[in-house]
Amino acid sequence: MKKLFIATLLCLCLLGCSSNESVEATNILSLEEERIIPLSVALVDIVAELDIPMVAVPDSQYELHPAAQGLPTVGFSMAPDVEQILDIDPTTVISLVTLKSMIDTQLNAGGIEPMYVNLENITELKNTVQVIGDTFGKSEQAEQLIANFEAEIEAVVADVADKDDTSVLILFGFPGNYMVASDLSFVGQMTSLLGVTNVAGEQKMVYVQMNLEEILIQDPDVILRLSHGDASIVKEMFDTEFITNPLWAQFSAVQQNKVYDLDDSMFNVSATLDTPEAIRLLADIIYE
Repeated sequence: MKKLFIATLLCLCLLGCSSNESVEATNILSLEEERIIPLSVALVDIVAELDIPMVAVPDSQYELHPAAQGLPTVGFSMAPDVEQILDIDPTTVISLVTLKSMIDTQLNAGGIEPMYVNLENITELKNTVQVIGDTFGKSEQAEQLIANFEAEIEAVVADVADKDDTSVLILFGFPGNYMVASDLSFVGQMTSLLGVTNVAGEQKMVYVQMNLEEILIQDPDVILRLSHGDASIVKEMFDTEFITNPLWAQFSAVQQNKVYDLDDSMFNVSATLDTPEAIRLLADIIYE
């Protein structure tokens, strides 16, 4: 039954149609004429792996793709420097649709109309890879990149197909508070691919508030803690919560030291080309 469930879910994630309506392939443009600036680490990776030249990249606390070495930076993804972008005179600026509300007005004021794409989950990432490839004359490279990506995920899923049923609680923390991540979240989708039961159950929202006593009744085997924002601040918040709230001490996962803080460079809120590696790391954590 578990094998059938995982196989079905994998097909939905890897072959399913994207709901992303914000990205559509445009006419193929000459790369010699294009001056492209991707405004996120994940987008830099995609553009670089498709062998599409870039003229600038975002600032980041994380290591960028080697192809970005020596390129000028134009501010962070959530706060790009419009003047620096205009000085570079790009033909295409690519950003994430999840950041649109934060940066669109600022960029539009400078006459910049970004190409917004979606990386909220695995399906959207594949769609974005194909759209970027189609847009810049790299369709075949995009298809191959997607095929390799899918094969790596399938290999990890096959390795855990015979593992015992396991349940998980995914906590999404940000400075000052935390919520429970459902299977609609990126990390939730990865645990689903691994055949793990998310105690959040079926939800219509990516992140939800849940009563801790109700979660305790389900007593998940593993607790994963995901940070957004300043990871050190969020980890300290989680540590304080787990020490001061006596309910946490009753969880089997806490008693058995199966509470894990996920590396925010690998486990973020969006899918990346490193997702297969992230799924394998997650499998090692859950099924150790």
